[in-house]
Amino acid sequence: MKLKHGALIFKGLALLTALLCFFYALISNIKPAAEPLQLKKSTLALQNSNAQAHITNKININKAGKKELMQLYGIGDKTADSIIQNRPYYYPEDLMLVSGIGERRFEQIKEFIVLE
Repeated sequence: MKLKHGALIFKGLALLTALLCFFYALISNIKPAAEPLQLKKSTLALQNSNAQAHITNKININKAGKKELMQLYGIGDKTADSIIQNRPYYYPEDLMLVSGIGERRFEQIKEFIVLE
């Protein structure tokens, strides 16, 4: 009877050791999340510079029409309508009050907008 009990304990410890080895191997192959995020930011910056390369003059968000506003990176049909409906803007940061424009989008377009 003692032999069976000892063999059971041995098998249990062997299984536990195998599982620990498996999870250690799994965890050691995981890379930190910081690397993909940095890649995404650089890719986004390239997309932003390419998309707005055709804008030669800054866009006056208090006077621009829908088509002009849609030249800004990430500004589509609905967001352009919202920008027009929420006029006038007194500070460039007021644009972040428009639905669809958060800090990130504002940072991408702020160098291409002006208030007059």
